Amino acid sequence: QDSVRPDLRIVVMSATLDPTPVASWLNAQVIMIPGRTYPVKIVHEQVSAAGRIGHGLVTRMAKVIRTALSDIKNGDCLAFLPGVGEIDALKERLQGMQGVELIPLHGRLSTTAQDKAFQPNHHRKVILATNIAETSITIPGITIVVDSGLARQPRYDSGIGIERLELVRIGQQSADQRAGRAGRTEAGVCYRLWTRAEEQKMAT
Repeated sequence: QDSVRPDLRIVVMSATLDPTPVASWLNAQVIMIPGRTYPVKIVHEQVSAAGRIGHGLVTRMAKVIRTALSDIKNGDCLAFLPGVGEIDALKERLQGMQGVELIPLHGRLSTTAQDKAFQPNHHRKVILATNIAETSITIPGITIVVDSGLARQPRYDSGIGIERLELVRIGQQSADQRAGRAGRTEAGVCYRLWTRAEEQKMAT
């Protein structure tokens, strides 16, 4: 922008992000546009250590998703998982659910495949996503979010001299972003796979 593209305009948009540090870092103007939001009920799930990673995480996520779809009769479900491996495993675990279409959503998919998450469907959708869905455009019809509380983020490994994906706990800001996906078009519920006590210790 300073040299090659002086005509370029950069806009940072978010429904929940605290604009102050970003505006300070970019020396940018803050424009507040009021939007309509709906209440999201937060449900904390007690999860054992074995239910936080790998096979245990997939088993626990599957149980919560089935319960949520049974208890909440309207709308679709968005489930946040740390990576493609967990998405594929959970999709296999949920196969055979009546009246439900399972839709993966992650960065390795083609644009056409990703677009399926946003398209109307005759069945209820269960969208199995990485954090690509955390800040993307609104997915219509979502009333249920199931959040593993995990993500894979690139970390530089000085020992081998390359970046690798590391499994990490998300921060409070990410958790709020994810929960907000259940309240974009109507009231919703977010199931969090961690306790209230753990939430108080989460990084901002």
